[in-house]
Amino acid sequence: MFHKILVPLDGSPLSEGALAPALEVARRFEAQVVLFRTSVLPEHLMVSPVPVSPATYTEIEQSILDTTREYLDEMKARHQDSGVPIRTANASGEAAKEILDFAQSQGIDLIVMSTHGRSGFQRWLFGSVAEKVMRHAPCPVLAVRPKE
Repeated sequence: MFHKILVPLDGSPLSEGALAPALEVARRFEAQVVLFRTSVLPEHLMVSPVPVSPATYTEIEQSILDTTREYLDEMKARHQDSGVPIRTANASGEAAKEILDFAQSQGIDLIVMSTHGRSGFQRWLFGSVAEKVMRHAPCPVLAVRPKE
């Protein structure tokens, strides 16, 4: 039933809470897990009152991309003994959109992700990546709630 399971990560321990359930489902279905993270340039660089040169912008962008890849490689190494094939992927852009685009283009069968547990004003202000993904995903989404 499931062949490719996508686990979006944002670098937080909370997001990493989705790994154990994803690996368990992958073991049961002999599926592959794809660890995915989006890289986003800090907004203050885009609207900075002090102009940022294209070369500096490119250096910062490359540094963020390198950090993203290192993080994903670390997560993959940490779970290499799980008995589950794991690969990594990353993209640059708005998290929900990139997750949805990747899931569609790669034929993902299941997305397993943590929710941040925001509610009320915080949810309205920051939005919910998990909610956007659940509403528009081309496949089932398993939302893992944070532990109290």
